[in-house]
Amino acid sequence: MTTGNAHFMMMERNNREVLQPLLDFLQHTVTPYAQKKIATEHASAAAAHTGDSTAMKLADFGGFWIGTERKDMPYGTIAGAASFVQYLIPAEVRYPLPIILVHGGSAQMLHYMGNGDGASGWAHHFVQAGCKVYLVDRPGHGRGVYHPETLGPIGGIPTYEALLPLFQRSSKGPNKQWPGTGEIGDPLIDQFMANQNALPANFAPTLSLGASHGAALLDKIGPAIVQTHSAAGTWGWLVAEARPSLCKAVICFEGAGVPLIDQQAGGAGQAGGAGRGGASGANAAPATRRLNNVNGMPMLYFAAENSGSTAGPAIVSALVASGAKAEHVFLQDRGIRGNGHMAMLENNRKQIVDFLRSWIQERVTV
Repeated sequence: MTTGNAHFMMMERNNREVLQPLLDFLQHTVTPYAQKKIATEHASAAAAHTGDSTAMKLADFGGFWIGTERKDMPYGTIAGAASFVQYLIPAEVRYPLPIILVHGGSAQMLHYMGNGDGASGWAHHFVQAGCKVYLVDRPGHGRGVYHPETLGPIGGIPTYEALLPLFQRSSKGPNKQWPGTGEIGDPLIDQFMANQNALPANFAPTLSLGASHGAALLDKIGPAIVQTHSAAGTWGWLVAEARPSLCKAVICFEGAGVPLIDQQAGGAGQAGGAGRGGASGANAAPATRRLNNVNGMPMLYFAAENSGSTAGPAIVSALVASGAKAEHVFLQDRGIRGNGHMAMLENNRKQIVDFLRSWIQERVTV
């Protein structure tokens, strides 16, 4: 008999004991036939993605929020805009530094977990290679709950018409990598659109807020590699600047501009575009505007063949002027062809992770 529980017993000290009667009920009511049917269906789904398994042997799995500061309102005390972090710790850790995966614009961490049809994603591939993975939902995205009281007025939700070019660029041609048609009616695009978030009307404050959460995350888990995408690019540069001893490398896929620091004024420079591949902050003269704390830090900015991203070289130039060991790579120059801005959801996504792992092994000192 269990005693002392309240309405949230699933989070209380004896939650495993409370669960046992439910497990006993299932054991006695779910027939062996039903169990066999479920196992068969699971095997059939896995077979549809041969060589692209989502299977992970984990030692630990869970989540927590960063940035849970309280905010007093006229009607009571509320939680501020927090970031959610989900962690996947492999049973056999073969690389000591965790990988922090941070999603782009109107997205959420699920972009790293596959495209919704049962296929694997970059998070699976890193874990399968023995890497500890931390996935971030930035404030107001995914499980980082949005409310106007914490992040201000919200904009419109992204439309199919606005985002279709992301898929159409890689759904045609001899090196097609988007696994669907790239048009309205493509079920994979329906899956993608279902997880899109509206952005705050004033996007800029969420960048610095998210970056402070990133610094707190490094304080919690220790040294790690930060990998960002698109609008989260600025997140990575700010975290590297804030925690240079803990951020061991930054990998950025077609990310937003460098938040250059004005050395004369001591203030933050322009943070760069919030959208795909924004680079407005990289136009400043690197001799006087730069990051101050990233000297010697390995950084990789990479871009896909069919995305249309051109901001990378200017961003890398500013990073190099700041003392970082930064480099720019076009994936097609490494034999990785046909990708667009959502390469983590495309056919050859594991090939890209293999390239990133090779870069980490060669450039990052543990």
